Amino acid sequence: MVDNKRYLSYSNKYLHQVKEMLKAVDVVLEVVDARAPWSTKSKSLANSTRGHLLVLNKSDLAEDSRTREWLAYYQKLGIKVISYHNRLSVSCFNSYLKHFRSSRPKFKRPLRLMVAGMPNVGKSTLVNLLLHKKVSRTGNRPGITRGNQWIRLNQELEMLDTPGVLQPFAVNHFSFNCLAVLGVIPDHRFDEVELGGWLIDMLYQKDLLNVLVARYGINLEQKFDIENVLLEVGKSRGCLGPGGKIDQAGAARHIIKDFQEAALGKVTLETPDMIEEN
Repeated sequence: MVDNKRYLSYSNKYLHQVKEMLKAVDVVLEVVDARAPWSTKSKSLANSTRGHLLVLNKSDLAEDSRTREWLAYYQKLGIKVISYHNRLSVSCFNSYLKHFRSSRPKFKRPLRLMVAGMPNVGKSTLVNLLLHKKVSRTGNRPGITRGNQWIRLNQELEMLDTPGVLQPFAVNHFSFNCLAVLGVIPDHRFDEVELGGWLIDMLYQKDLLNVLVARYGINLEQKFDIENVLLEVGKSRGCLGPGGKIDQAGAARHIIKDFQEAALGKVTLETPDMIEEN
């Protein structure tokens, strides 16, 4: 049975903070993870009247065909959306901002921009690319950047950096697992063996168990069994506990980490049709 206490939600204090920040800016670049563009999208920005560009970040880690589906899905909803990864030019953002400003000819002051997103979706990296220099710390763990700051990009543009302001929100068990496996949720909030098993099952459903075979040099020719996969990966990576017993949690950590770093190839966790069915 699914434990509803595991689902995440916003506090009233958080919602108030978001509303106050939105009052200060003209445009929001909302960064989501292209591997789960629905689960990593903030529900608190849905009714914002500000300029809004949805950025499917880390698109180089997602399945190309699925990313195209997500672009079409959000475009159909009337949302401005692009796919992006950090080896691409930031000119796409400049084009959007230029168009936004030209649509407001009476606008005299610098345009005020906020880059927002849940932890670990690549928001700080994008900020650094826009600035062409590092002004905020980046790293592969939730909440690494702290505090808010205004940054002048040029004579016509100011940026409000709001690291980590969009807190994780999950409406169901599947969404929670997507956020957890992407590193959006701190690891103390979930069971590693259970999450690792969920990811293994996702790969099985997508007929991608061969990536585990290639990555860990294991034999999965027998009937599919999640516990057996964890044991095989544990043997391959030397995850041993007391008495030489295979440490399944250690094996799960290897699989989750390799997924986050794209060592298992391009994998998209959710598709538009899955969301529409629910």
